[in-house]
Amino acid sequence: MRIILSLLMTLFILACSTKTTLVNAPVSALFIEAERNYAAGHYKQAEKRYLKVLEYRKNHLESSFKLANIAMRRSDYKRAHYYYAKVIHISPGHVKSHHNITLAHLMAASKHITDYIKYSRNTKPDVLQLRDAINNYINPAANFRIKASNTNR
Repeated sequence: MRIILSLLMTLFILACSTKTTLVNAPVSALFIEAERNYAAGHYKQAEKRYLKVLEYRKNHLESSFKLANIAMRRSDYKRAHYYYAKVIHISPGHVKSHHNITLAHLMAASKHITDYIKYSRNTKPDVLQLRDAINNYINPAANFRIKASNTNR
């Protein structure tokens, strides 16, 4: 009886580990393929693979983070926010996601401020200062180049 029970337990453990391997194998392959596409700049293909990974493992941190980055590249700040927030939910100490979600909000704000200035008849100076402060934070390298070129004159 002990031998049969022992055999059944062994078969059960093997069955469970095989199922996990079957799920992890496609996830790993999809993720590696997504990473290759992302590195090559093929973001549409990478996005499809990352989404497929999330079908298998809904809390796959790296896939969610890369989907957020792809959304940022497309200026889809709402979608970027969704995926960065998902990463933060999975791993509250994910510093890059905290930084990038802040950038997503600032970039969205910058767009709205630009539209406000474009359509407003009386733009208040503090709105212009806010726009400049956000733009300096979002793209400090561009502002450094501008300042450096102005000092060379």
